[in-house]
Amino acid sequence: MKLLVGLGNIGEKYEHTRHNLGFMVLDSLARKNDLDNEWRQEDKFVSTILSFTHMNQSYTLLKPSTFMNNSGHAVQSFASYYRIPPEEILVIYDDISLPIGTLRVRSEGSAGGHNGVKSIIESLGSDKFIRMRLGIGENQESISTEDYVLSSFHPSEKKEIEKIIEKATENILLMMENGIEKYLSTHHGK
Repeated sequence: MKLLVGLGNIGEKYEHTRHNLGFMVLDSLARKNDLDNEWRQEDKFVSTILSFTHMNQSYTLLKPSTFMNNSGHAVQSFASYYRIPPEEILVIYDDISLPIGTLRVRSEGSAGGHNGVKSIIESLGSDKFIRMRLGIGENQESISTEDYVLSSFHPSEKKEIEKIIEKATENILLMMENGIEKYLSTHHGK
């Protein structure tokens, strides 16, 4: 695992929305490594990027600046330039089909209706990348799915979201320390 991609939408308007959970996890990981001031805009890759070393391994955190539905363009341009195969990419994103606070990791699969993941699959020409799905809860409101994922979390959900961001950060560090194969064999489905 060399490239860690958090999905979200750029701009203050979207900063604390459900769809930006992937960005929030990368920000947490950066803070955990005392690197939260190291982000830089890379126009060449249409992304905000942070590179660092952990346990003698190099990693790049990438937040596409393309908006969610075109995330694949940013991921593909970076992966192609640095010759990173899909199997070495972790994509972190919100999932409306999982209860709030749930975390699932898979090594491949369909987009499951998520437009950002669909864009990445199409751009890479592969679904063989690692994905971390974070539950944001089903839309129980009388609004469209699009409006729901672009809405902020309710104050009553704040503690649960803080927990899932922390849990995701810890799980990513476990993947870095133990390797993805060992992580999946011991944590698959948990």
